[in-house]
Amino acid sequence: MTTGFARLRAHEGALYHCATCNYCVSATWSERGIDGVCATLRGHSPAASHSGKGYLATARALLEGEALDLSTVAERAFACTTCGNCEAVCPIGMPPTTVLKALRAELADRKLAPGGAVAIRDAVLRQQNPWAAPAVQGTDWSLGLDPHPRPNLWLLPGCAAAHRHPAEARAAAQLLGVIGYDVAWSTEPTCCGAPLSALIGAPGSLASSGTTAAPEAGAAARATRLERIPRASGRYANGASGRTPASLAAAPSPSGLPFAS
Repeated sequence: MTTGFARLRAHEGALYHCATCNYCVSATWSERGIDGVCATLRGHSPAASHSGKGYLATARALLEGEALDLSTVAERAFACTTCGNCEAVCPIGMPPTTVLKALRAELADRKLAPGGAVAIRDAVLRQQNPWAAPAVQGTDWSLGLDPHPRPNLWLLPGCAAAHRHPAEARAAAQLLGVIGYDVAWSTEPTCCGAPLSALIGAPGSLASSGTTAAPEAGAAARATRLERIPRASGRYANGASGRTPASLAAAPSPSGLPFAS
């Protein structure tokens, strides 16, 4: 066997247990709400090599030293949405999504990641979101709100809400304050790393750069962007200060510092 794919070797035991039952390809089981599993097979290509079963077979072949066209392997590997449906329906618990991410890391080390994947990597590392929007816009949703100085809940809205649906992120902070939580959030752009985890799932050349963009500075710039954020109306429209409404004063206070996202 070749020793050139160390990340795949960590999953070697699973690679030889696939029953090729095709659950991850075309499962239909009404009692479990399953009517087709793989979004990639439906929307990109019906070839089984784009399925969970196919990714396990590809990883196994590479470990056995089979000469595969790695450019073709990369095209198929990075077409997957990594939704995890194949793992969810596997009756024997195979980890095709996990294996796929290890495969992507190996391909990225060989500079075979598609340009689109590299662009997402660069955007996340430099601007902390996959759309390459200015990082500082990731805090616009909270303009005019005050994080609680002693929170019992830390809100992490994520880049999808912060950049694409700021009104929803804002409403979440306000609602959590209304129902009795002392909510806080980062006042600086932050990145949880989820886009990179979904894209590759393991350290490698696709996720190795440490470059970050300096956030836009100045309260004046933030004030200018304030007008773009939709405003809620009513009693709590001006902020989620964490003060518990009288009607909820008797509600038990959450312990510790959990996260909401």
